[in-house]
Amino acid sequence: SDELVPPSRPEFLVTLIQAVLMPDPQGEKVTAEDVKKEASDVADKLMNDKRIAEHRRHFVAATIYQLVGNQAKATECWLQAIAADPKNPQYRYNAAIHFRSSGDFEEALRQCTLGATLAPEDRRFGTLKDQIRTQITKAAI
Repeated sequence: SDELVPPSRPEFLVTLIQAVLMPDPQGEKVTAEDVKKEASDVADKLMNDKRIAEHRRHFVAATIYQLVGNQAKATECWLQAIAADPKNPQYRYNAAIHFRSSGDFEEALRQCTLGATLAPEDRRFGTLKDQIRTQITKAAI
């Protein structure tokens, strides 16, 4: 990954992993589990790459872990990204989506509320809060 992705652009790792997870029309014998394992290894290495700002390392690693289905590691990394850059509304929005998909509606709503405070002009937070509340109501029925 060091050869393909410069330290200044770690988000390219996510694009590479998404491309690899797509089905191969040639039918190459690489399993999804192989790709997920490799992607997790890349995220683990990324977490220790001090050439990349701490908040970006956690953001990209969280996204990778989320892509490969490692929800526990994704949760840990989202919280670390937010702790490293608490005023970044994008991290809070992405974390809210993660928490919603993980079923942690309370934390998802909390991240939406904090994100909306940081970026009151960003309507995505209000929309996401409404969607989460609807989801909670449907789950209660």
